[in-house]
Amino acid sequence: MQDQPTKRIILFRYHKDLEVCRNHLNLLKKLNPEVPIYGLFGGKKDEFKGFAKGLQDLLENNYIILVEDGEWKWKHGDLAIRQWYLDYGNKLDFDVLYFIEWDMLLFAPLSEIYSHVPDSGVGLTGLRPLREVEDKWNWVAKEPARSEWLALLEYVKNDFSYKQKPYGCLFPGGVFPKRFLEEYSKIEFSRLCHDELRVPLFAQVLGFNLFDTKLYGEWFDPKQWETFNCLSKDIRLEVIKRELTKENGCRVFHPFRKEINPPFITKTINKKQ
Repeated sequence: MQDQPTKRIILFRYHKDLEVCRNHLNLLKKLNPEVPIYGLFGGKKDEFKGFAKGLQDLLENNYIILVEDGEWKWKHGDLAIRQWYLDYGNKLDFDVLYFIEWDMLLFAPLSEIYSHVPDSGVGLTGLRPLREVEDKWNWVAKEPARSEWLALLEYVKNDFSYKQKPYGCLFPGGVFPKRFLEEYSKIEFSRLCHDELRVPLFAQVLGFNLFDTKLYGEWFDPKQWETFNCLSKDIRLEVIKRELTKENGCRVFHPFRKEINPPFITKTINKKQ
């Protein structure tokens, strides 16, 4: 009996720049023609209708995050996904969800980029033991964030008998099995800390193996920021072109908040085929 192919879906989070979103979605669809894409809108409520209409030919469905607080949406992507799953995603037939941000550019199919992440594992970008980064990472090194982290850690130790070594990650580009989302949606927990600490912690609590997506290399390395960063440092087009000429160069870039022109996309796609 042959194994059934993995049912993949993309959850595309965005909040502005309709034409850039269309451009990046077109690239995603060209490289992953069999993978349905669902929208997770985090922009202003009164702009949702326009975005939904402008992207209706590219998205299977569009879901709005009703929380108005922009900082909440920035810090709590996991809770936004959780609410999406409770309200809508749980009804979908899929095995694995890929969390793709609007300002990410992917130049290879998901099945290739994430080939090392098993369908049952939680894939997180820049996954590192917390002890390796906590002295420099603001989310745990400085107050009041540090006190929040210590309170969250104490909570999982007391309520879930947590005894493992914690990890940190970057949230863009995560991979989540449906089974993880199902279990995560059942947990009622405080909003202490943010997604890049909570998700690896609760994945461990729930018994899921963690895997690095390998989209991000050395932490705090300016060289790494040239291709992928969460510091709002836009990736330069010449860097993208340089990496794509390398056999083992980067194929995922973040953030890139501009359109990629169609001839460049066509040339890239043709190389993959």
